[in-house]
Amino acid sequence: MPPKRKAASGDNPDAGSPQRSPNQAETQTQSQVHKPKRQIKTEASNFQTLLSKKPAYVILDWQSTDYANNDDDEDGEAGTEDEGEGEKSGENSGDGQFALNAWDDKGKSVKEEDLDLPEPGEELGETWCTRVSDIGFPISEEGMKLAQNFDGEQDKRRPNSSAAFMFNDLTGYGFSEAIENFLKDFVLDIHKKTVSPFTKWSYIEVLAIFFKAGDPLMWMNVDDADGLREICDMMGTTILTSFEMLSGHDLFTADSEIKNIPIICLIFLEFFDNTATDLDLNCQCEILRLCDEAGIDLTKQVKKQVQISEKKINGWREKYKSKKEDFPEADGGNGYKFWAEKKIGN
Repeated sequence: MPPKRKAASGDNPDAGSPQRSPNQAETQTQSQVHKPKRQIKTEASNFQTLLSKKPAYVILDWQSTDYANNDDDEDGEAGTEDEGEGEKSGENSGDGQFALNAWDDKGKSVKEEDLDLPEPGEELGETWCTRVSDIGFPISEEGMKLAQNFDGEQDKRRPNSSAAFMFNDLTGYGFSEAIENFLKDFVLDIHKKTVSPFTKWSYIEVLAIFFKAGDPLMWMNVDDADGLREICDMMGTTILTSFEMLSGHDLFTADSEIKNIPIICLIFLEFFDNTATDLDLNCQCEILRLCDEAGIDLTKQVKKQVQISEKKINGWREKYKSKKEDFPEADGGNGYKFWAEKKIGN
């Protein structure tokens, strides 16, 4: 059974007390001991879960992007940019959502001509809300709700939320606690047959939202490199596990009913390779390998808002091919097959 969730100190009236019970002390000591990694095994959801309502999508704005005022905004004024509220909704229900008012009755500027943007006054229907564009990228409504809950858990752990201005490391440690709790919830749900694969994938969406629209730099600046590396490794295991789960439902495909698999993968790769570059993570080539094997071409989804180049993708591709083909102990040179069969034999 996974360990219990950690409560935010703000929810515990005795959190500031120097006295601790023996049970609390024992729990803390155990949490500091390095535990060997264990594989997360997935359980296929019941067929009925696939008959549930298919995910409806909203558009999550690219952060720090103001296309409407990029000619006039010299001092970084607010303009039409709305940090933290960059969501345009209703995209599968045809509720009459239209392009931003800043574009209404205006032609596209010279800089905007090459951008993938709607025409002034164009309705933002399913065409826009189920694909990546220069407006933003699609996130399921369920993923957005889960992201709001996750954001609330992070806010509880910000010392300045209680007017206590303290060393930033305390906020970073609080973020680590919130992320660990979130990953534990994923482990619980991934085993449940009554939870739909769309709901299970929403956990991955939330992490992508945190990487792209949250405050990951505040978290990465915490003075705990080993703890960060362990959590990021767990994140890598989480997305690879989700691929296995989706494959079990024929959803890990190029034409999947889940519309944001490629861009979510690219955002994970961007975070692991850029923001978390000092941690020397190794899961990037495995993410790419599984996408390649499923026929999901990530290079087609590369956008300027995601700092991953085609050259970088090709480098990871060469890395996983080397692991597969240049493995001397494997019969026939397939390193992945060798370890898979060895694991089954054990």
